[in-house]
Amino acid sequence: MYDEMATIFGDEVASGKHAKYDSAGLGNEPATEDFEVGAAYDIESTAQAGRSGDQDQSMSISQGTRGKGKRTNPQLKIMESLADSLKSIANHLHEGKEEEEKVQDECLKVLRGMVGTQYDHAIFNSEVVDAAYDFLVEHPKIAKGFLRRENAEKACWLYKFMKKN
Repeated sequence: MYDEMATIFGDEVASGKHAKYDSAGLGNEPATEDFEVGAAYDIESTAQAGRSGDQDQSMSISQGTRGKGKRTNPQLKIMESLADSLKSIANHLHEGKEEEEKVQDECLKVLRGMVGTQYDHAIFNSEVVDAAYDFLVEHPKIAKGFLRRENAEKACWLYKFMKKN
């Protein structure tokens, strides 16, 4: 079996957890050593594929036939878990963005309804309402609080905003 592997791999050097030596190529390795159980490639089926001639010469070993059962890679599991976590975060951000847009739309609707309204001898015009809307868009927490208020409290808030600005 060593000869078949030497034919397939040549003097290539294994890396990572599959390396037996630091820099010895397969052709330089002693033929009497056993291979580690659970290695990343199914050595027997790869060697058989090389012997039978079924595998195209341009194909790499990783594209050849695989052994029985599914191989798992811990790094792949970690990457899949990370991808799932990032998808979850993106979904939450998207939901938060949708909620923020709903609040902005509701603020615009309420403020537009206040144009021409009188409060304490002041009449709200579109310039005041637009400035208040811009402020609420920049401060979403204040906008949520504004929407929870009663109509008289909303008019009072807008009056105070108009006096400040």
